[in-house]
Amino acid sequence: MRCSCGQETGLSTRRCERCEKTLLLGMDPQQLLIDAVAAGSLLVTVLIVLLIGRATPDVEPAPVATTGRDQHTQSKANPLGLAVTPHEFDDMGGLLQTLGPAYARYDDLVMDDLLQPKKLSQYNAVFLTCRQMPLEWTIEEKGREAARGGELRPIRPEIDKRLRDSLRSYVYNGGALYASDFYFYILKIAFPEFIDKTKMTTGAGHITVFAEVVDWGLKKRLGRDTIELHFDKEGWIPAAFDESKVTTHLRGTFRRSDGRRTDSPLLVQFDFGKGSVVFTSFHNEKQTSDTELELLRYLVFTTLTAQTEAQVRRELAVGGFSPVDRSLLSASGGQQKIVGAYLSETDQDLKFVLDFEGPRVAGGGGHRAKLRLDVTGPDGRTKKQREGTSTIEIDVPGAAGKWSYTVTLLKVPHENFPFTLHVAEKL
Repeated sequence: MRCSCGQETGLSTRRCERCEKTLLLGMDPQQLLIDAVAAGSLLVTVLIVLLIGRATPDVEPAPVATTGRDQHTQSKANPLGLAVTPHEFDDMGGLLQTLGPAYARYDDLVMDDLLQPKKLSQYNAVFLTCRQMPLEWTIEEKGREAARGGELRPIRPEIDKRLRDSLRSYVYNGGALYASDFYFYILKIAFPEFIDKTKMTTGAGHITVFAEVVDWGLKKRLGRDTIELHFDKEGWIPAAFDESKVTTHLRGTFRRSDGRRTDSPLLVQFDFGKGSVVFTSFHNEKQTSDTELELLRYLVFTTLTAQTEAQVRRELAVGGFSPVDRSLLSASGGQQKIVGAYLSETDQDLKFVLDFEGPRVAGGGGHRAKLRLDVTGPDGRTKKQREGTSTIEIDVPGAAGKWSYTVTLLKVPHENFPFTLHVAEKL
């Protein structure tokens, strides 16, 4: 024991030998009281914590909200973050496997996964391949059966809401959604504000449609203004969207299921939040031609680049630029060079944007794509060059004439690496 003056004391000492204070239990009574109060406060605090702990049930901490591309993950097993729903009429998984190992390592989804926002948030792109919706999602109505090409029985209200909320959340936060043919009805549920109900119909089967290629980027890819599309199944669904709210890539005139002829978009794309949606009436079937396969590959690359392209469009608009040319390209690297040109008819300032993300290589130590962009003016003297591991921009002074560009793939993480070259004019 110790007195407040510092003198060592015993438990039975009644008076300090140094300061002659009266002691209680060998200590100064005033100090003893202070220590007792402190100890009592500590004991009360401990008891309160224990009581609260017993009264409060275990609660899982709320997940940290994420947005944009950071929300989606890429793993060694699935480096591109792709997911595909079960196929019935459209084998998109089979097409992905032809594009190389990175594309072949996708995850298979069951239909109920579409109702799980947390599940979808793992993926950069989700492919909804044409099939009938699960009967357990629908309300049974006497005399109304599901049939290919006809809208299914009404969907149960709770499924309708969950599907709408899940898909809207996924796309809004940066996901890319691809849907074909019969899954128009899923997009109708999830994004009703983009639908034009006056255009809703079904197409006749076993017909060939000569579709007009509206998008200039797709024209470059296919090297033609029209394409023959073969529709083998009865009751396929045209892209019945409000064309003032979407970008139309293909459109055509065709015979409907009731025998009448009509004109409608067949391939469209629209942005929603930070993400994008692609819908195509056409999909992968056994009789697909080489040109149709090239179109499908283009759709895969469009889906994978949809988010970064949407971001580029937003940034161009904010900067006062208007897109005037676009080329969606793909390559496998090895110092490969791709050359192109843009013919400017005005003297407006230009911006060249090489749009790519460079996904991480599975097991590759976090390496990313590295590309270089060279731009040369009509006079042959105006030259600019930039290289990087993400989207590259080059601003050049306006000059009428032929502008040449070269994209050099210094390093890419996988076969058929997609990227887009945009040209924009100052408004």
